[in-house]
Amino acid sequence: MKRYFFTTILILSSFFLSFCGKKGPIYPPRINIPKKVKVFKTKQRGDIIILTWRNPTTYIDGSPITEIAKINFWIMEEVLEEGITLGESVSKEVFSEKARILKSIPAEEFSAYETIKEDEAVEYNYKHDFEIQDFEGKRLTLAVKIIDARGKYSVLSDLIYLEPKKAPMPPWGLSAEVYENKIELKWKHPEKTVIQSISSDLIICYFSYSSFLSLFTISLPGYRIEGYNIYRLTDGKKPEKRNLSIIKDIHFDDTQFLFESRYSYFVRAAAAGISPLLESVDSDTIEVTPRDTFPPGPPMELSAVVGDSFITLIWESNQEKDLAGYKVWRKNQGETKYQLITPELVESNSYMDSQVKDNIHYEYVITACDTSGNESEESQPVSLVITGDSHEDLPL
Repeated sequence: MKRYFFTTILILSSFFLSFCGKKGPIYPPRINIPKKVKVFKTKQRGDIIILTWRNPTTYIDGSPITEIAKINFWIMEEVLEEGITLGESVSKEVFSEKARILKSIPAEEFSAYETIKEDEAVEYNYKHDFEIQDFEGKRLTLAVKIIDARGKYSVLSDLIYLEPKKAPMPPWGLSAEVYENKIELKWKHPEKTVIQSISSDLIICYFSYSSFLSLFTISLPGYRIEGYNIYRLTDGKKPEKRNLSIIKDIHFDDTQFLFESRYSYFVRAAAAGISPLLESVDSDTIEVTPRDTFPPGPPMELSAVVGDSFITLIWESNQEKDLAGYKVWRKNQGETKYQLITPELVESNSYMDSQVKDNIHYEYVITACDTSGNESEESQPVSLVITGDSHEDLPL
C-alpha cells in the first residue's frame, strides 16, 4: 500500500515540476500615452484668438490619467497668396515639421483658464492677443498636445484652421436704465474703425463716425459694422446672448429679468461681409441690480353700498402681476386725514365696513400695494351718510 502511495506522489511531483522554469513569449514594455485632446476649438474675437479645449481623462488603454503636467499649443503659419485656401488640409507630418509652440501652460496655471460647462464638464479657454499685421493674409493651423507627469506626450489633436481678419472696434458708453417692465441699454458707435484700401497695400485710416453711422455705412471688405450683439451674465454664469437677431440700432430693451437679481451686460460690434460674423472684443461691462420702486396704479371705479349697519366698498381689480392687496382708508366729517381701517391687506376687490353709525358722514379711498411694498396713489374718494334706514351718496 505504501509503495503505491509513494509512486502516486512521485508521478504528481514530476507532472508539476515539468512546468517550472518554462519561458513564455517575450512582450515589449508597455508605453502608455494619453489620449488626444478631442474637444478643441478656436475662433477670433477682435484682436484675440480664443482656444477652447477639454483635457483627456484616460490613456489610450482606458486607464485614468492621474496627473497632467502641461499643455502645449502649436501653430503653423501659411501665406494665402501662395495658393493655400481654408479648404485645403495639412497632413500632421507636415504640421509636425513646420509648427512652433504658441503657448505652453503648466498644470498649476490651469485654473486661470477654467470654465464650467452646463453638463459640469471642465472646459478651458486661452485667449491669445495678436497684432493683425502679424497674421494678415495668412492661414493659421493649430493643434494641441498634453504631457502627463511622466513626460509622456499625447498624439496631436485634430488640426484647426483659422484665417484672422481685421475686426471692428468695440462700442462704448454703455449705460442702463431700469423701468418697471424692461432694462433699457444704450451705447455709442465705435469712435474709430479701420479701413482697408482696395489696393494690396494696407492703409490704416481712423475715421470718426459715431454720430453719422446711422446715415451711411462703410462698405469696404471686412469693416462695415453689421450691427451689435448684447450679452448678459447672471450670477457669474456663462454669458448669454440676449438678442435673437443682429441689433441695427444702438439701444436694446431686455424685458426678461427679475427684480433684485444682479446682471452684467456688455456689447460687441459685428463686422459685415464675414461669415460667421466676426465680433469685436467686449465693450465695457455695466452691472445692474434692478429694484422694484414702481407702485401699482390707483384702484379705479370705487363705489359704496349701504346695508344694515354696514357699508360695502367695491372697486375694479388691479392688473399688476406683483399685486399684493389693498388698503382701505376712511375719514369722518371734520377730520383732515384718512385713517387706515384695514391693518391687513385686503386681497379681494371689495370690503365691508361694519364699524359705522347713523347720521355720520364717511369718506373712503383705496390704495393698492405690491409685493415689494410699493403703494399706489389714492383712488378717487367715495362719500356717503347713513340716515337710519336710508342712505345718501354725497357729491364730491
